[in-house]
Amino acid sequence: MIAYMCCNNKKTTKRVCAAILKGADSYESAKATQYLDLAANLLLLADQHQALRIELLLGYPQPYSRTTYGLAGINDIEDDINIYVTPLEFSRCLLHFMWNERKRSEKVVTYCLHMLFTLCSTCKPVYDYLKRMPPPSYLFSRYTDWAPRFLDAYLKGYTYLKGSELKERNDFIESVRKLYEEYYNQVMNEEAPEAYMVGKVLELRELKEKEIVQELSLIHISEPTRLGMISYAVFCLKKKKKKKK
Repeated sequence: MIAYMCCNNKKTTKRVCAAILKGADSYESAKATQYLDLAANLLLLADQHQALRIELLLGYPQPYSRTTYGLAGINDIEDDINIYVTPLEFSRCLLHFMWNERKRSEKVVTYCLHMLFTLCSTCKPVYDYLKRMPPPSYLFSRYTDWAPRFLDAYLKGYTYLKGSELKERNDFIESVRKLYEEYYNQVMNEEAPEAYMVGKVLELRELKEKEIVQELSLIHISEPTRLGMISYAVFCLKKKKKKKK
């Protein structure tokens, strides 16, 4: 019923998404999972506002600005370099919630990861959006890279659980790990990586190879901007000046 109300209705879509984010932002797993199930149904709804719902619920990245000292304000490799925000007021998007609450609300974060990776296997717009999400810190090369470490820590924690309760939790964690591996393998098997997303959804203009050769020339390659295996170089291009005949 709610999905039907949101179909091709931008105003209702924003109101429902705001209610979902407020309900899912909870340490009570029973309450949060109900809202996450509703979020999954809305993200699957293929209408003219599907991209908007993905942006509202998952959020989009913004560089994390600091006033502290250090290279670009970063004093430690674990410091956040990106934050994830939603245009909706007084709400935390799902990507921001998962990253910031992964040590305090493990059960809800695990369920949220399960929802996202399940959607990635069935909903291409969500998959395309998530795979381009930049990492929260220099420890990772993409947003979802923190998931395996988180799942391992959660699997080893809560030693007070016994019997069927422990088995149920461990089986669910393993199912999320399997979904992540399927998602990871799909991303790695793609022929060419896509650019990271910065800010709201980018509209990239495709240039023909001939145009690039005629109009652009390489003038500089910067020093690596990341550490270790995930370092990369920035290519700066300028227009070639046309020679006067």
